[in-house]
Amino acid sequence: MDQSGEAAPSSTHRNLLIPVVDAEPCTTALRWTIGNIYREGDEFIFLHVLPPEQHFSAGTLQPTNLQEMQAQTFIQERFVPMVESLQAKHSVSIVQADADCDSIGAWICHKAEEAAAALVVMAAHHKGQLLSYVLGSTTKYCLNRCRRTVLVSH
Repeated sequence: MDQSGEAAPSSTHRNLLIPVVDAEPCTTALRWTIGNIYREGDEFIFLHVLPPEQHFSAGTLQPTNLQEMQAQTFIQERFVPMVESLQAKHSVSIVQADADCDSIGAWICHKAEEAAAALVVMAAHHKGQLLSYVLGSTTKYCLNRCRRTVLVSH
């Protein structure tokens, strides 16, 4: 508390990693994080993983500029205004990985370590039991392998 008896703002900076796709569950997870976790001084790190696209001429897997532009656009339109209204620091990281859950999960865990994330906030997408069994679950991967705290927003 300061001399006026009010709680002093926290000087502890925390990185909050938010893996995102262009879907309502991610928006809901961010809203919940802002309302329940966010403290002044925290930084939001938005991570989006692009699937590779085969370029036959080069023979390498790389995202197209269109994919990157679309990702930047939905992040800027859907998520950034919510954190800018708080005047919160934020950054966007767009990476490329195979489209399987383990590859995406590995990138999320890697970014969490790299950013020293205090928390990784993941949105549950409710694929259903059969689909989750067949396709796997990025959230399950992160819960089992990420060395940082993972919170799943339902």
